[in-house]
Amino acid sequence: MENQKHKIVFITSYPPRECGIATFSKDLTSALNRLYGATFDIVVCALENGSVVRDYSNVVQYQLDVNDPDDIGRIAKQLNEDANVAGVCLQHEFGLFSGKYGKSLLDLLDELMKPLVTTFHTVLPNPDSELKTVVKQIVERSVKTVVMTSNARQLLVDHYLSDEDKIE
Repeated sequence: MENQKHKIVFITSYPPRECGIATFSKDLTSALNRLYGATFDIVVCALENGSVVRDYSNVVQYQLDVNDPDDIGRIAKQLNEDANVAGVCLQHEFGLFSGKYGKSLLDLLDELMKPLVTTFHTVLPNPDSELKTVVKQIVERSVKTVVMTSNARQLLVDHYLSDEDKIE
């Protein structure tokens, strides 16, 4: 059997779902596939909430119902057991995961054993203790955290007490 290429899995909303993060993720994964497709595969784990059936392109190799704890465990197990998965890139936005502040995401990250890079599309100022805990745990479980602005970076450091060396 021929060895397959390593793959990077993006956990994100994805078209045809109508969402700004979905559009961003499609553009990002398309660009990465053009640049690095000969080296590794860029694939998607599309986030769903319920039994919506979408007609995804073949880049979507996994689907995760964020409202189903069993599905969260199933996806973590699939990613962990797939030797070709070299890493996971999470596109984070509040509201994509269930629970207050998307707290169900922590269940996935607790089980995920692959290197994780998280992109925060929003960093909220003046967090209450629950928001601070959720965001800090996401940053702590990530090998790197990407933010869109220097202000967001400073919020993670000052308000969430995150390790600034992990933030790009």
